[in-house]
Amino acid sequence: MEEKSYLKYRKYFAPQLFFNKLKHNIKNLTQELLLKALELYYATENPKMPLTVKLKVYGALGYLILPLDFIPDFMPVLGYTDDLAALTYTLALIEPYIDEQVRQQARKVFSQLTRTKSL
Repeated sequence: MEEKSYLKYRKYFAPQLFFNKLKHNIKNLTQELLLKALELYYATENPKMPLTVKLKVYGALGYLILPLDFIPDFMPVLGYTDDLAALTYTLALIEPYIDEQVRQQARKVFSQLTRTKSL
């Protein structure tokens, strides 16, 4: 994602919207996308992460929340491929801020969310 894209999409990010998106679309999200999104979210709690980096994460998560992006989320099979690419790219940028605590928290919430996936 380009710098201006992060700025454009971060306005769509809010924690409640993020978790609502995950919960309401759990059957459509791949495990990889879900785990990456959670890692990004919990990485922002790292006090060493600069605000400018957090804003990039919020931009990537805002892109995930927005249903009408480059490839609309409602399109079968392809709908979340662009979201996954944006999350993967952003994770690579923030790798130094992802520690074991972030991974554990992401896995914990991932387990809670996927436990109800079949409902």
